[in-house]
Amino acid sequence: MATSIGLPKIDIIFKGIGASAIKRGAAALILKDDTEGVPTKYYKTIEDFGADEQKKFTSENQQLIKDAFEGTPSKLYVFKITTEGNTEDTLKKIGGIIPRNCWVGTTDATIQKSLVTWVKAKNKNDYKRYKVIAHKEVGADDMHIVNFTNEKVTWADEKRGEVTGNLIIPYLLGFLAGISINMSAIAFELTKFKSVIEPDEVETKIGAGEFILINDEGIVKVARAVNSLATTGQDVTEAMCHINTIEKMDLIYCDVLETWNRSYKGKYPNILNNQMLLISAINGYYKELARNYILDPNFENISMVDVEKQRIENYPKYGQDIVDGWDDLKVRQMTVGTNVFLKSKIKKEVEIYFNSFLLEMDSYSRGLTTPVLSDLNEYASELVLKTATQKGAWENDKKVYSLFVVNRDEIATQSKNVFSSFLSDISGRLLNTKEKLSVEGE
Repeated sequence: MATSIGLPKIDIIFKGIGASAIKRGAAALILKDDTEGVPTKYYKTIEDFGADEQKKFTSENQQLIKDAFEGTPSKLYVFKITTEGNTEDTLKKIGGIIPRNCWVGTTDATIQKSLVTWVKAKNKNDYKRYKVIAHKEVGADDMHIVNFTNEKVTWADEKRGEVTGNLIIPYLLGFLAGISINMSAIAFELTKFKSVIEPDEVETKIGAGEFILINDEGIVKVARAVNSLATTGQDVTEAMCHINTIEKMDLIYCDVLETWNRSYKGKYPNILNNQMLLISAINGYYKELARNYILDPNFENISMVDVEKQRIENYPKYGQDIVDGWDDLKVRQMTVGTNVFLKSKIKKEVEIYFNSFLLEMDSYSRGLTTPVLSDLNEYASELVLKTATQKGAWENDKKVYSLFVVNRDEIATQSKNVFSSFLSDISGRLLNTKEKLSVEGE
């Protein structure tokens, strides 16, 4: 009798994940505290943090935990480190408890230094995708580290008044974890604060990767929703400096990896047919993300086998000369061990570049430009697609597939060229109109 287990189960899992993506956002808060008692592993709401749980913390830390809930994270993990406790041991424990895609923060500078180092290592070596909200962390320079740098912030609650910037890290932690993934934190109004002390040269420091709050006509706002990434290069673009971009990248990465580990790895032979079924499931997940506007619904967001990666992985076994003689269909059929190499083609980069250009404009100019962004995006995308090259083709009983690729640098170049050309054109037209009016007035 045949089993009921099959790859369609993965499709269901992906679609469920996609539909609930906007509701996610776990946070972990690490506090220095010598109070007796071990906290509950996590709290889903402020109601879970009742009188019995509060007794396990100092009054100051009780308030910090309540601050973290202001941003409505999906759940809040709280960990204590005693004065004599070992930070590294606590971090090891945390790594086995918190989810893969989680925001982490602390008010303690010493713990923070170890935390930042630990998160960078876990993301690089264990594929965790943790994110840290830190305060004035020197040399952060990482897309997963948000470096908040205001020296002091004044609460709207006059009872607390002005505090040092590190003491609002719990609030910012809950805020960044809880904000909907289809929203950006840029210019977000933080009504819990009355005012902030702004650093000098705000624009310069934002460009250097600092997350800054500003005073805007009596309202405290997020200046730019940027992480600390300052060093860009191959495969690390300016678009990755934006918190929301990384949130979406991490969401997709963790969802695909988790579903692969739980529902595919070790359960099915790694042959092309099964790879294509998995890819189909992932593409269904992308559609759910697009329906929630987490991905651009006007673009065909798809995954595919990374042919070049799989070709290289076959070199050790068959030799480069032989493998290079295979056509792309043959490469796809020659799967490598337990690995599935996927490449996502997700159109968001043109829009991201345009949005970054808008940040440099004043509100009036931005108002003139925004209505035509959709058309400019479409035009730039068409120009990029004209540079696409065919890397392979394959077929099944019903369809013939072709694989086209474009150079990512070409996306940046065309986005800048199209935007600049538009600005030049509209500037010229306005100048001509001005000159005509001047002549008529003589």
